[in-house]
Amino acid sequence: MAAAECRRLCETFGLQQAYLAEIVGRRRHYLAGYGQPSLDKPQQIALSGQVALFWHGPMPPESYAGCRRMFHSLIERLEHELPRCEEGPSTATPQQQREERPT
Repeated sequence: MAAAECRRLCETFGLQQAYLAEIVGRRRHYLAGYGQPSLDKPQQIALSGQVALFWHGPMPPESYAGCRRMFHSLIERLEHELPRCEEGPSTATPQQQREERPT
């Protein structure tokens, strides 16, 4: 579903690539997306405290609110599945993190 929304965004604005990433401290972890990777620095907006939208290509700033609305229900579902990082960076291994995630 996330890839389909990113594809729709690319087709609407003629973007080269659009993708969602989990915000973990200063790092961003790719979740899903659509399009061809680029070496150019992407533009980004935070869709929530835990998820950001990145894209390559021109998108007018006045369309950012529409992007937030487009991804709103998806972001709500994703946030229920993503681990919370309120205590700071995790010291758990990736295997332990997967086992701790609610199903």
